Amino acid sequence: MLHDFQSQDEVAIITHSLGSYMTYDTLLKMSRGERIMGERDYSAGLVEEVIGHTNYVFMLANQLPLLELSEVTNPLSLKKSSAAALRAIGQIR
Repeated sequence: MLHDFQSQDEVAIITHSLGSYMTYDTLLKMSRGERIMGERDYSAGLVEEVIGHTNYVFMLANQLPLLELSEVTNPLSLKKSSAAALRAIGQIR
């Protein structure tokens, strides 16, 4: 997708089940320039541009709120961490 992306493109992402969580996690890591699985070099700025052109994210059988519980180490901090991924993507957007 990064290879073929043009600045005039609009992006829609469709996820299913665990893919919702994986998509947000991957986009956040890539926007920071982190390597995920030994992929080719890419520009974190280009990833941010793709995120900025993403108008729709369709989550089918979304489990993102449930799966965020896997990252909670302190139940008292649950309120702060439940929307962290969405907020971070929103800030990039």
